[in-house]
Amino acid sequence: MALFIKLYSIKSKLQQKSKNIGIPLGGDTIMRTLRFIVDNVTIKQDPSCDFTGLFPGKNEEVRAEFVLSSEWSNTIKVAAFWSMLDKEYEPCKLVDNSCVIPEEALERAAFKIQLIGKRTRAVYDAPIMIHTNKLTIRQTGGKR
Repeated sequence: MALFIKLYSIKSKLQQKSKNIGIPLGGDTIMRTLRFIVDNVTIKQDPSCDFTGLFPGKNEEVRAEFVLSSEWSNTIKVAAFWSMLDKEYEPCKLVDNSCVIPEEALERAAFKIQLIGKRTRAVYDAPIMIHTNKLTIRQTGGKR
């Protein structure tokens, strides 16, 4: 029994680590997650998340996950994606502060990501819009 608990603990730790880089364990397909920190109107890559190993056109589904500052509370949030030539791809409404990155964005060597939010204070007020800078994500296949 103690051996089973030890093996289960090791498998759980491996699964947690593999979520950041998209390694399948035990036949399960784990979606790659890229984590972003959004502080007011600034978006940046989470330094604790591994952004290496992205290959243009060769990625499975990739999820964008956002850690948000309090300015984003009670807003409807949408992630917007662009090519390097500013062609806009299909935006994605966030569910639980995350979304799947559109396949088209993953086909080129780089893409841009931005977070946009909308909230209304009261029924008669005009909506308040908030948006971040556009952040470029390079897909270099592990090269810096």
